[in-house]
This record gives sequence, C-alpha cells and structure tokens, in this order.
Amino acid sequence: MSLDINSVIKDRNGQSYKVTKKLGEGGQAPVFKVEAVKSKKEFALKVYKDKSNVNNIARLCGTDFKDAKGNPENRIVPPLFMVDNIDGDTNGFGYIMKAVDLKECTTLNEALCNSGEYPNRRALCKVIKNLTMAFNSIHLVGGLCYKDINAGNIFFNPKNGDVFVIDNDNIGSAEKTEILGTAGYMAPEVLMGDMPDNRTDLFSLAVYIFNLLIGCNPFYGKRAEAYCLKEGCCLLDMEAMKEYIGKTPLFIFHPSDTGNSVDGFKDSEDAANSVHQKARWNALPQTVKDAFIKTFVTALPKDKRANRTSAHKWHDVFDDLEKSLVKCQHCKADNFDAGASCCSCGKKLSPSGAPTVPKVIARLNVVDSGRTTGVVIDIVSAGQRLTAKDFGSQFAGENVSVEVYYDAVHNVYGLKNIGPKEWYTKRQTDNAVVPVNPQQAAALINGRIIAFVRGKLQIEVKI
Repeated sequence: MSLDINSVIKDRNGQSYKVTKKLGEGGQAPVFKVEAVKSKKEFALKVYKDKSNVNNIARLCGTDFKDAKGNPENRIVPPLFMVDNIDGDTNGFGYIMKAVDLKECTTLNEALCNSGEYPNRRALCKVIKNLTMAFNSIHLVGGLCYKDINAGNIFFNPKNGDVFVIDNDNIGSAEKTEILGTAGYMAPEVLMGDMPDNRTDLFSLAVYIFNLLIGCNPFYGKRAEAYCLKEGCCLLDMEAMKEYIGKTPLFIFHPSDTGNSVDGFKDSEDAANSVHQKARWNALPQTVKDAFIKTFVTALPKDKRANRTSAHKWHDVFDDLEKSLVKCQHCKADNFDAGASCCSCGKKLSPSGAPTVPKVIARLNVVDSGRTTGVVIDIVSAGQRLTAKDFGSQFAGENVSVEVYYDAVHNVYGLKNIGPKEWYTKRQTDNAVVPVNPQQAAALINGRIIAFVRGKLQIEVKI
C-alpha cells in the first residue's frame, strides 16, 4: 500500500492529517510521517493492507499506560486514533501514533548483525532497566500482555540506554489474540497450543535479554542442532522449535545438565560462535545468571511459570549491577567483574580500578546500657553479606541481613537492608531519625550510626 505525499487522511474523530514523508516499510505495515492540519503537530501513521487485527488495535486506542508510580509511560508508543478506508481501499486501515525520533536508536537485530551500535556495559544496564519497566507498565493495565517481544520491534539508544517500544498493535488480553509471537521467542506452552499471557511475556522478555547479553537463543545447543540435522530443518522451523523449546526444552547453560550445551557443535560457524557465548555467560555476575536459570530452568514448566523472573526483578538486578560496575584503569571502560580482564581493552583489571573500600568499625551498642561490645567488622568488598550473628552471638536470634553495595555514580559504599525489617539512622542534613526500609541502603559516612534493631543492635561507622 502506498500513500501520496501531501495527501490528506482523516481519523475516526474527524481530525485531518497531511502525509509528509514515508518513514519505513515493514513486512505488512508501512509507516508515514503526518502532520495534523489544524494543530501542525507531527505524528506517525502506520498503514495495514487488511483488517485481521483492526478490532484489537481499536481497543488499544486511548489506553493510558503508566509506570508503577502512576507517571505517564513514555517508553511505550501505542495507537492513538484509528484511520479507515486509506487511499480509497475499504480493506485498508491504519492508526495514528506519537512521532518518535529514532535517529540515534537501533534494534537488537541490527546490533547483533553489526549494522547498529552495540551498547557498552553501563548502557546495557540502562536498556534492560528501561525495557523491563516498559513491560511492567503494560502488565499493570489489567489483563494486558505484549505477546510478541522480539529482536525487531524494540528500539534502544546504545549510547544512553533510552528505549522505545514502537510496535504495540499486538498488545491485548490473553483471551483475545490474533498474534502468538515470533519464532525463537515464544514460550514452550505457546508452541504447544496455549494462548500468550503475562507469564509467557516473562519468558519472551528473558529470551530478549539473553540475546542482548549472550547473542544467541537460550535453547539452541548441541541437542537442538542434532535434531535439526536429523530432520533436515533449520533452527527457526516451527516443528523444530516445538521439539527443542516446546516438548524437550533444555537451557544451554543448565547448571547440572549439559545435554544441550554449546560444546560439541557440528557446524563450524556455530562452534566458533559458542566460544564467545561461553565467555559472555561466564562474565555475567551470579545474580544475572540466577535470574536466567529461574526462568529457563526452575520456572520453565507450565505449572511453575508464574514464578518466572518478573520485569520488576530484572530491573532491580540490573539497577544493582549498574551501581557496582568497575571502571578499567587503562581504558576507562565499565566492567561487570573487578576480578577479570577488561571487556574493552583486555588488560587485567587492577584493584585500583575500583575505589578504596572504607574500613568500617561496627560498634554494637546495647541501648539500655550504653556500652560497646568491642566487636570490629572490616568491610572488604561490595557484595559482602552479614547476618545478626556476625555482629555477636547474643544477636543470633535477630532477623537482620546486610549487604555491602557500591554506587559507582556517586563513588560511595553503603549498607543495603536485605532483611524483612526496617533499620534506623540519622539523616545528615538535619539529624532527623529516618527509617532504612527493606531494599533501601544507608551510605557509609564517618560517624554515622545505624540501628539494625532499635534499642539493641547498632553500629557506628568509622572510615
């Protein structure tokens, strides 16, 4: 379908738009830049050749997507207004959506094929954080799921991590669907006949993140290759995917079963790529590996799919990871692991690549006696964990869990509350007593007192 430049179309509300430029040509839906005749505001128009999905798109128009705090979700670009009988074609229709500048953006397909820029470690963290919060916003609208997460319909800026989810005409309820998903991203239960929903979205989201970080499908290993060679089919054939993802899925980095690992490929190109895939996997922090294992192993079965790693959990994992990135002292590139070689220049990361960790004297005061115990705990690294009994046997019955974190942006270490109960400390600006709730942190500042158990177990920081 084509539209003449300068032609005028109307949406169902009677608003007129002038077609000013063709922006792109998708598989079934070209996109044009249009200008509202009255307001002169720019929009985009997506045009379809048939009406197979028209009802679903019409239902989406005007949907108000918001983030968890109730703010507008600008990373999602949904349909705004419907347009019928485009260019005199009664079967043709389209929709108006917000115009988004994608000049600096790329897709996962382009990044993996080297036709688009691949983000650095810090930008990767931001891409995943933005992407997961966008999908969390979709799931917050009652009953809606995305259904078709794939490498071509999400745009991201590889420099700053901005994300735009452009192709949103597939969003809908689990009960009404015209779209099942994209090859390689569909959950096992969808391949075997179930309808997509929020839980299958979590599988597809994990596949996208895995592809972004590792560069391959999480289930295409030597066993999947053997099946394709035997049957004379390719990786993305539907029958092949039903076998190695639907019927007998086995994660290529399964922690105990190597039957579908990337070791032993017959194909020379796959064998060469597997070297890089293993290196990328080994470079991931354990928290990221655990999130993948939860989705692709422990919560993979249909009856456990509600436990797949949530969008919010992915956000938290990469938020913590971004804060703990280690800068190479040679080339200044950000790295996941201080004990490895730099991901950019390959040189060994020196301990000096990270700031000196402050040594903290943790004085545990029993409030009713005002006496210190004399116990001193040295903080030696980000990720170090402590429980109540580490501060003294008399506190063994208290439910206290502490993790040391490093905030690379502000160059400061702190103590994160990973237990179930709030702590208390004094705010530096006005000396007011404030809570440190679970999953919050208190910076390690000389002289700061943190009460893990009010009136009983507390520490004083000395740097």
